[in-house]
This record gives sequence, C-alpha cells and structure tokens, in this order.
Amino acid sequence: MELVEIPSDEEIHDNMVAYWVPARAASAGKPWSFSYLLSAYAQAPNWPPGGRVVATRNGNPAMGDNKGHFAPGARRMLVDFAGGELDGLDGAQPVKADVSADNGQIEAVTVQRLTSGVWRVAFVVTPKMKKAVDLRCYLTLHGEGLTETWVYQWTP
Repeated sequence: MELVEIPSDEEIHDNMVAYWVPARAASAGKPWSFSYLLSAYAQAPNWPPGGRVVATRNGNPAMGDNKGHFAPGARRMLVDFAGGELDGLDGAQPVKADVSADNGQIEAVTVQRLTSGVWRVAFVVTPKMKKAVDLRCYLTLHGEGLTETWVYQWTP
C-alpha cells in the first residue's frame, strides 16, 4: 500500500489517498487476476477498545420550557456513546463532552449516563451562516479521551 498526502490550503478537501502497489508491473493487454477482502468494524469483535457512537438524533430545541430560549434555526443534537471504559463507569463520574463546530455556536451541553448504560451528550447548535455546520464530539474523563470522535455535517 502507498499512502499519499496531496497538499491542500483548506481542511475541507479530501487530500489523503491510499492505493495498492503490485509487486510486479502490469502489462498492457494481459489479464491480471487478484482478490481482496473489504471489511468494516460494525459489530465485529475486533472493534477498537474505546467507546463508540451508537446513535445520533436531532430535533427542535424549542420544546417545553425552552420555547423562545434558542435562536431561530437552532437544532438540538443527541449523541449516544457506549463501549470501552464507559461500560464500567457510573453516572457520578465526571465524564465531559468535548464538542466543537465550524460555522456554528454550541450551547447547553449536557452529559448523562442513561439507565441502559449508554452515555448521552445533548447540545444545541446554531448555525452562524446558512451553510453546512461541521460538528465534532467525544467524551473524556479527567482530560483523557474515552471514545472515538463523532463527526457530523448538519445542513440547516
């Protein structure tokens, strides 16, 4: 395999590629047989050891007592994490969410352990302009990362 980084002035461009380099060069007009296996973690037992995202939901933040509290166009996001060290932690642990947004303002961030054992991050995002908002979130305990980073692009 060969990994190539293509110079780019902006983070938005897909500038990393990887491709297979055969042991011998291909010859024009001659058949070439090969096989490969493509796999994904999904529910596989070899999933990385940290916690992972198990659900993402979003909805209107202006419900109940929150009516009129958030700016127009705001959206409530819910991200559920489970697995890894999270499974052994109780709800009293000071688990924190590191949430950020490009082109968005984040507020009202909460982290809670549900009775099912899943850790839920809830927050409200308000776009700064009428274009896509790039969101990121992961959980930490005492400054150490516990989970993968959830990456989500929301278009208002």
